[in-house]
Amino acid sequence: MPAKYHIHVRRVPPRFSPLAKHTIIDWAEGCLRCTRCVKEQCPVDAYRKRGFDRSQFVDTIDEICRDCYRCVQGCPRELIFKAANPQYSQIGDEYWTPEILAATWYQAETGKIPVSGAGYGGPFSGPGFDSFWTDMSEIVRPTRDGIHGREYISTSIDLGRKPMFLTFNEQGELDWPSPPLLELPLPILLAEPSLGPNPGRMQEIMTQAAINLNTLAILARDRLAPIPAEAVGLVMPSYTAGSLHLKDPLLSQVRALEILDHPGVLEQMEMVKKRFPELIISIKVPADARVVERVADLTAAGAEVIHIYASEQARGLGDFQDLHLKEIIRRCHLKLVEKHLRRGRHHRRPSPASRPGVPPLPPMRQKGRLPGGDRPTHRQAGRPTGGQPDRRLEQPAPGNPGGHGHAGGAPPPGRSGPGHVHRRPGKGNLRAPLCQPGGGTEAGTDLKTVFGFQFSVFSKKNHSDSWKLTT
Repeated sequence: MPAKYHIHVRRVPPRFSPLAKHTIIDWAEGCLRCTRCVKEQCPVDAYRKRGFDRSQFVDTIDEICRDCYRCVQGCPRELIFKAANPQYSQIGDEYWTPEILAATWYQAETGKIPVSGAGYGGPFSGPGFDSFWTDMSEIVRPTRDGIHGREYISTSIDLGRKPMFLTFNEQGELDWPSPPLLELPLPILLAEPSLGPNPGRMQEIMTQAAINLNTLAILARDRLAPIPAEAVGLVMPSYTAGSLHLKDPLLSQVRALEILDHPGVLEQMEMVKKRFPELIISIKVPADARVVERVADLTAAGAEVIHIYASEQARGLGDFQDLHLKEIIRRCHLKLVEKHLRRGRHHRRPSPASRPGVPPLPPMRQKGRLPGGDRPTHRQAGRPTGGQPDRRLEQPAPGNPGGHGHAGGAPPPGRSGPGHVHRRPGKGNLRAPLCQPGGGTEAGTDLKTVFGFQFSVFSKKNHSDSWKLTT
């Protein structure tokens, strides 16, 4: 089992005092001068640690206070109470709400996830809700230990173009060279913010963050400062239209680059790939009205990575400004599925000739073909063992196109015809329908095309006609 990816964090005090959601109002008039004031009983000692931030002209007690309301409830004259901070409600916008900014400040200071343990309390619909669901089984089921230790969720991703299927030759090797891939342990890429008082300092921070996280930092090439030697492979230079030149010394050092989309971007990509074939090239496409068709065209032309960028509020650009970025990505995905450039949930695999940019399958072998009317079982999807031929892999006899052992292809009594799955008493069976462009199955289909589909596992109970789905 590979080593678990871990981010080492430490607490860093903020440079500025973050605005608190509530503020303390302390009326000193009418104080009874109690023997022990409730301010001295504060669990976090906020009244003693409080100060005045001259750079922001704010009282730091609101930052220290943890809203336990002990002082509010314990004062006999009710001279202390808490109210909503008007400055807090004025920060951010409709997308970057004050709650999101406060949670971000907390994470930046402590390096911890702001988990309250009370579940998600936000809206499940409405503007800005992206409807993304993430797997957090390590948090809700931390005691799920296996024989190899604690199971964990892998966060690694591969950047690059991947083939939709694999074919192998007689030596067990791929029929064509595998495309270059860039593995990252974290599904997050760093990019320069649009705002910032010191771009040079921001690049240094992002470069150091890329080193610590082992991910990529996308930095503009025209204002890129000298890069440390240990960070060259983690920087992804971004080129504007027409600014990329093959004589750039950085191309031979980096592992990936980004090009802004323009009419000649494909020719520029091919030019770079001829000189640097192992370089991952990303095309930056704006999320405007033409993004759906543009993504499909670039994918069909062989683009490896497509970066769809939107506004700071995760909205589209131009005519798509009312659409959330999630909806734009979904439309692009469905367009790729429609054009057979990507597999969807119910997508049937097309013939290789209908997919542009995909090499055709090698000639099919004569042995191991499936009967025209049968779906392959688990034994049919594998190879016969022991040197004995598997009778179910043979061609049907003349006059028996169905392959059921009866004249005319008629199924035996009690069987359901072409969709029947062979059942072996007392053993599980794996069923994998072999999809073709016309639907159903086709005689003479190569067995290698079976392995790209998902299997459904069935197990048999005590009764002969009772079957239960287990996984």
